[in-house]
Amino acid sequence: MMKLKGISYSRVSTDEQYKNKDGSVKIDSSPKSQREQCEAHIKNLSISRGQEMVLIEHLSDLGYSGKDTKRPNYQRMLKLISRGDIDFIVAKELSRISRSVTDFLELIDHCEKNKVAVIIIGLNLDTTNPGGKFIITLLAGMAQFEREMTSQRVRDNARTRLIKDGKINGANEILGLKSDPDRKGHYLPVKEELIIVEKVMRTFLKTSSKQKTLNEINAMGLQNRKGKPFTMNSLSKLLDNAEWRYRGLWYANKENKDVPPESLPELQRYQIVELPHGSVLPTDLLDKVTNKLAETYIHKKRSGKDHIYLLSHILKYEDGTSFRGESAKSGQHRYYRNKKHKIAIPIQTIDEMVVERVKRYLGKDQKLFQRLLTKAIKRNEERLPLIESRVSQLQDELASLNEREKGLQDKLLSDSSPSDILMGWLEKSVVEINSRRTEIQTQIETLRADQNKIADEIGLSDTLGKMKELISDFGKLTGTQKRTIIEQIFKEVVIKKDNVIELKIYTESPGGPRHNMEDRSLDRELNGRGSRTRTWDPPVMSRML
Repeated sequence: MMKLKGISYSRVSTDEQYKNKDGSVKIDSSPKSQREQCEAHIKNLSISRGQEMVLIEHLSDLGYSGKDTKRPNYQRMLKLISRGDIDFIVAKELSRISRSVTDFLELIDHCEKNKVAVIIIGLNLDTTNPGGKFIITLLAGMAQFEREMTSQRVRDNARTRLIKDGKINGANEILGLKSDPDRKGHYLPVKEELIIVEKVMRTFLKTSSKQKTLNEINAMGLQNRKGKPFTMNSLSKLLDNAEWRYRGLWYANKENKDVPPESLPELQRYQIVELPHGSVLPTDLLDKVTNKLAETYIHKKRSGKDHIYLLSHILKYEDGTSFRGESAKSGQHRYYRNKKHKIAIPIQTIDEMVVERVKRYLGKDQKLFQRLLTKAIKRNEERLPLIESRVSQLQDELASLNEREKGLQDKLLSDSSPSDILMGWLEKSVVEINSRRTEIQTQIETLRADQNKIADEIGLSDTLGKMKELISDFGKLTGTQKRTIIEQIFKEVVIKKDNVIELKIYTESPGGPRHNMEDRSLDRELNGRGSRTRTWDPPVMSRML
C-alpha cells in the first residue's frame, strides 16, 4: 500500500500564549507540544487504518495572529499543497490554522482541488470521512450566515445613523457644504461658497435653461471649490440639491418610497430626514428652483424630447457629415440640422418622401424585399456574440464586486471591536459597491432587452407575415419600428448639392447590381416640378434659422 506523506502545522501569537508567568513553557501550548500531539495522532491513525502515514515536515509560525494568512510557513504550506508534495496536513486545533472561518474554508477548497486531506485533532475533523465532510458543510453554512448578517448589520447601522443622527453615509461634499472634521457623515455650511450657489440658482430662475445658465455663470467667472469652471454635471448636482441638502433634508429607504409604510418595519420605511445643519439658503429660493426644475422636465416632455427622428442615423451630407434631429420653438418645428454646412431640413418634408419610397419599394418586389429582410435579420444576429461578450464582461465585474464586498465583510468579522473610522470606511465602501452593482445590473437588463428585440417584430423575424403587414399598415407602426424598417432598406440617405437627394439601398451581393434610386431633385420630389429647378428659398434646403 502506498505511503501517505504529510505535514503538521502549529502557530502561537505571543510568548504569553505558551509561557507561564515565571517564564516556563506551558506543557500543552508550545509549538513543540503541538508538533508532538500531531505526531502521536498520525501514528495512531496509521495503526487504526492499516496504512503508513508519515510527517515529512513540521511547520510553525511563532508570533503571528490567526486573523489572516500572512504567515511565512502558512504560505509554504499552501505551496506544498499546490505542488502535490503532500497527501495530508494536520493541526492540533482549528484556531492554530486560522481564526477566520472564511480563510479556513478557502484552505479546505484548496486542499480538495489538490486531493489533500485536512485533519484537525481537537475538532475530530478528518476530511477523508463523511463526518469530516459534514462538519465542513456546517462551517460553510455558518460562514455564509455570518457574511449575510454582517452585510445586513452594515446597512442597518448606516440607516439607523441617518434616521437617528442625520449622518449621510457615502455622500460627497457639495459646493457650500463641507465635511465636519469632528463628526463624520455631517456637513458644515461655507458662507462664501453659498453666495456662489445662490447666484447660480438665481441665474437658473432667470434663464429657465441649464445650458444657458452654464454659459452665463461661466461667463461671470463663477467657479467651483477647486477653482475650476462649472460643468453640466456639477451644475445639475447643485440644482438638484435645492430639494435636499441645501434645504437640510435627506431621504432614507428611497427604494421603498412606493411601499405602504405599515407593511414595513420602522427602520425600513421611506422617510425624509432632517440634517443637523438645517436649511442654508432662503426657503423661497429653494422652492422656486425645485418647481422650475419640475416645469422644465414637463416642458421637455411636451416639446417632443422623445420624438423619433426617422432618418437620424442614416441622413448624411455628401461629404459624410451627419444631420441631427433638433426641435425649435418648444417643439413646434423640427429639423434635421447639419451644423457644418448650416443646413436645416424640416423633418416632415423628407420623412414623408422616404416613407413613401419605403411603401412603394415594399410593394414593388416582394421577393427582393424578403431577401433584404433576411439580410437584415442576419445583420442583427451578428450582433448577438458582441452583446453576449459584453454581458459576460459585466457579469465578471459583478462577481468581482461580490468578492470585494465579501472581503470587506471578512475584515469586519476579523475585528472584534471595529473603530468608528473602520466602520465609516466599510459603510462608504458598501454604498459604492451597491451603487456600481445597480449600474451593472441595469446595463445587463438593457443588453438582454436588445437580444430579445432581435427576435421580435422590430427585428423582423417573421419576414413574410411582417412584409404584408408593413405594406398595408405602415402608418400604424411606432416611430421606432418605422425607423428600424427604413434602416434595414436604406444604407444612407445622402443630401447633395443643388437640392439632390440620393437613397442608397443595401446591395444584395458584393459586385452585384447597385440598387440605388435614381437621383431626384428635392424640389421635384416635393413640389411636383418636372425638372431640376432652383428656387430662391428652397423648401428643404433652407438655411438654419
